[in-house]
Amino acid sequence: SDLPVRWFFNDNQMAGKDGYSKHTVNALETVLKEAWEVWSQPSCTSFRQVYGGRTKQAPYWRDQLVTLYFATGAECASLGMGLATLAFSVPINDDKGNLRDGDIIFSPAPGGISWGINPVANTEVDLLYVANHEIGHTIGLAHSEKSTAVMFYQIQGMGPIFKGLFDDDKNAICSIYPIKSGCVKDTDCGTCRSCVQGKCIAQTIP
Repeated sequence: SDLPVRWFFNDNQMAGKDGYSKHTVNALETVLKEAWEVWSQPSCTSFRQVYGGRTKQAPYWRDQLVTLYFATGAECASLGMGLATLAFSVPINDDKGNLRDGDIIFSPAPGGISWGINPVANTEVDLLYVANHEIGHTIGLAHSEKSTAVMFYQIQGMGPIFKGLFDDDKNAICSIYPIKSGCVKDTDCGTCRSCVQGKCIAQTIP
């Protein structure tokens, strides 16, 4: 995909309401920024993102914008989101695999439960964890079978569960967005490439 991925945030005036009742828009924005930045941290990836700022534009699958959107309950119902659905992403790629759209829609209070941030109470859903997971889908990652991975197919309970990326997550992001040059060792290039004279080269299978 073309890098950096540029994304926007529309709180839809939901900050301070429903499941976000304890949180300001600034605090929510900070968590989303952190959720994106985590995917840039492994040394073996070239993935980069840039925050385009807040927007009042509603998500639209063909506007070629990546918008994180806090939907109302009525909007979630119109989209067919189940009561327990936390959030979902809609990545759209072109015929070359480049990300062209990738909105993420968050439920206002999934199952009647509040979102938690800094710190997350044991009775709340960890917004940082869920945002990081859905961003993973937007930038091309599928679900993982590893229960420790952020990209595991189901959330691992309530409370403060985000602990950063695990090996399976790192291998995935580095395979999709390997560093183009400047590697020192094979592990800098993810699982499918080798470091040859400072460059990540696709491995040949005998």
